[in-house]
Amino acid sequence: MISLKEMSTAAKALGVLSFILLALLIITVFPEKREGKHTSVESVRDPSSHQIYSGYDFSADDSIVNVGYQPLYVPTSWIFEVVKRDTILKDALSALGLDIRFYPFLKGDDVNFFMRRGDLDVGIGSDMPALTNAATGDVIIPAMIQQGFTSIVANRSMLVRDLRGKKIGYAYGSSAHFTVLDALASEGLTEEDV
Repeated sequence: MISLKEMSTAAKALGVLSFILLALLIITVFPEKREGKHTSVESVRDPSSHQIYSGYDFSADDSIVNVGYQPLYVPTSWIFEVVKRDTILKDALSALGLDIRFYPFLKGDDVNFFMRRGDLDVGIGSDMPALTNAATGDVIIPAMIQQGFTSIVANRSMLVRDLRGKKIGYAYGSSAHFTVLDALASEGLTEEDV
């Protein structure tokens, strides 16, 4: 039998391991600053020319299933890290003459871009990108993995009305974007006010 102390120690170790894996993931996925310049997805009109995505070789072969996912979309990303290693799935697809390839993306709106272009067969994203894709394209949403809330985080205590004239960072078209707009509207503010 495992004692509560041993379970607590194991939980702490798992937490530290998760943090280390997340840190490594952030280091590998996010582009580095080079010569004092930082290229963000937002600064590139066409995400396909972004330094991360421009190296992707999407297959147009019908025997390849191209899947876009977000490694930083926690906890959903953990599920897809397991799916990427699922030998039963790979064997079942292989029996059907199919292969599956996974492509990491920084945000759901980027997944949507490549889905609209026809590069991806499957895309995993949070609620707002999924709803946007469903509203603007011919897609099927077969499952909802996570339903949750987005938080607005500030460097000091403040009310929503105190956001007037402030800079707010969010992923365009994301659930965070919706949350910011909704919060602003609750105080009679618009995007133009911040």
